[in-house]
Amino acid sequence: MLLAERRREELGHLLRERTANETEILVGHERANQRMQQFMPTIST
Repeated sequence: MLLAERRREELGHLLRERTANETEILVGHERANQRMQQFMPTIST
């Protein structure tokens, strides 16, 4: 019982970390796209 709870806690932690990483990556892509559009405004993504 205790083991299952601990595992669920670990999984929740992993999911939160992965979600945070993916959010960071997405934000990074958005910033990169904005930067690209500043340099090349004619190209639309």
